[in-house]
Amino acid sequence: MLTLPTTDHLSDTLESDLHRIVEQMPGILWTTDQDLNVTLSLGNGLARLNPAQRPREGMCLSEFFGDETVHTPLLDAHYSALEGRGQSFDIDVDGTLFRGTVEPLFNSDWNLIGTVGSAVEITDRQDAEMERSQQLAHCGEVEKRQAMTDLANCVTGHFGRLFRAISAYSAIVAVGLPDWHPCRRWLGNIDKAAQCASDLTEQLLVPGSAGGQDCEAVRFTDLIHNHLEVYRALLSKQTTLQVDLEQNNTAILGDPEDGRRLLVNLLVNASTSIGDGEGVVCLRTQVTKGPPWPVPDPHADNELPQGDYLWLQVSDTGRGLDDDDKARIFEPFAGYTGSGVGIGAALAMVSRLRGTMSISSKPGLGMTCHVFLPIMPPAATATAGPQCFF
Repeated sequence: MLTLPTTDHLSDTLESDLHRIVEQMPGILWTTDQDLNVTLSLGNGLARLNPAQRPREGMCLSEFFGDETVHTPLLDAHYSALEGRGQSFDIDVDGTLFRGTVEPLFNSDWNLIGTVGSAVEITDRQDAEMERSQQLAHCGEVEKRQAMTDLANCVTGHFGRLFRAISAYSAIVAVGLPDWHPCRRWLGNIDKAAQCASDLTEQLLVPGSAGGQDCEAVRFTDLIHNHLEVYRALLSKQTTLQVDLEQNNTAILGDPEDGRRLLVNLLVNASTSIGDGEGVVCLRTQVTKGPPWPVPDPHADNELPQGDYLWLQVSDTGRGLDDDDKARIFEPFAGYTGSGVGIGAALAMVSRLRGTMSISSKPGLGMTCHVFLPIMPPAATATAGPQCFF
């Protein structure tokens, strides 16, 4: 004979099952009286609250949630519920994030007797959302960089052809002039200026993608003197170029094109940092020993051999660098000057010349680029070939 359970038995069974389900849910359920003392608390999330003592009935909110988490917005949500309005909140309990809601609690006669709140842990969800946001930001940065690179490649191709045409036509005109003709000097300057302009456009390409093929003795003193008029023309009219060069005409081993492009890059960077106002750019060379280097915090590791180095310094009286600028100074299309790959291209050239580079700067006090390039011994200078010195 089948016996059906009574209504009271069903009610007790459902209440027991509901109580067991709530106790196992990955969150917290609690109620308070009108003095905001906890009258009921259930849920697996209770273990993460106030590790100093187990949350239990009879506690006030500060004991139940811990002194650090009871402040707004959690407390505001309970006060709002006591006024008859539900309110949501987020709290951080020792690094665990909870998101919940507090509602007014009524008895069977619809009299307000306290509040009822619930919260679930959202730490994993928050971490996932943060990671997704970082991935989207990274993808956006990659797409932006790729677009800038594509544009740079296009500009480099078109302008490179124009500058090569200028050099070719100046050479054609010079062929028809006698050696003593005064225009030969100006035609030579036109050719050098076109070469420098071509160098600047080629630096828009990804750093390290070109150059550094032929190794020979490069004498920076001669290199600077031969292009000094062009270098002065790279600066604004209100910027003064001061030159202080070592007198021994010391040689390094590398590609002369890298040396010339390095000087153009650093001078343009210095001029850009000064802007349209008055300023001074100083170009200095001297011989020093290293490593360690005479300036702090070189960008590259000190893994170069001990010996004599050519110390090239290009300083300006521009705005200088703050910590954010220093952190991104070598990034293509994100650096200090805002002019393409900027100092990142210079660093690639220095690496091809087997040297190292560092930056010293303070906000409002300008910036100095320090480049250390290994010097060729006198015996090797006379027999320098395409082989590498180190």
